Amino acid sequence: MAMYGPVLLGTAVLGYIFHRRLKGNGDRTILYVFLALPPAFTIASLLIGVGEMSFWFNARFLMLLSPLIIMLSSLFIAKSYGRIKKIALACIVGIIFLNQIMTPIFGVVTFVDAQGGFVYKQHPFAVQTGEVLGSMYHSGTIFILTGSSQEHIIMQSSGIPLRQFDDIIGSSTWKISFKEPWLHDKWVVIGKEPNDDAQSAARYWINNQELLNEHYRITYENEYYKILVLK
Repeated sequence: MAMYGPVLLGTAVLGYIFHRRLKGNGDRTILYVFLALPPAFTIASLLIGVGEMSFWFNARFLMLLSPLIIMLSSLFIAKSYGRIKKIALACIVGIIFLNQIMTPIFGVVTFVDAQGGFVYKQHPFAVQTGEVLGSMYHSGTIFILTGSSQEHIIMQSSGIPLRQFDDIIGSSTWKISFKEPWLHDKWVVIGKEPNDDAQSAARYWINNQELLNEHYRITYENEYYKILVLK
């Protein structure tokens, strides 16, 4: 609702009603089904767990709805031309475009949601951890176990080349470095509350912290993260 507004969504619904009442609309139906496929597949990927379901990622299917909503709204305007007065039609068209012009003034929902996600819960600590890591780093690879979205923030804020990160999530525990990181990585970054895609892997090392302590020492710790360096 915040992305498209009630007027545009309302005209799209009315356009769909007109479409249902028209005869010989088979070709148009195929077009609408085609336009509905991208958001439908995106929603399905979120529900079955293929797509990442967190914060601003969830707005993807709303953006993909744009062509379908615009087509249905255009159909409503086209079919209403002979049924209502031109002044009323001009007002409807003006309101539709005015809504799209005014929306950025109050904030585009995708950007606002992304900004909110960046300051959500542990994310400010992720930025702080990345900056500390960047200030201490001088060489070696970094074993990072926080989950996808958190590790991306740490990587970006650290300023360290991405090739230096040995990122670990649940699906990458096959890596040799996962069981014996001290043989491969000089640094370790562990999240205390990792994302869902890394919980099982992080739980393994949280439960085996003593083994890590034999090879690494803690150089930085905050509410959500630990940075360790090889002894």
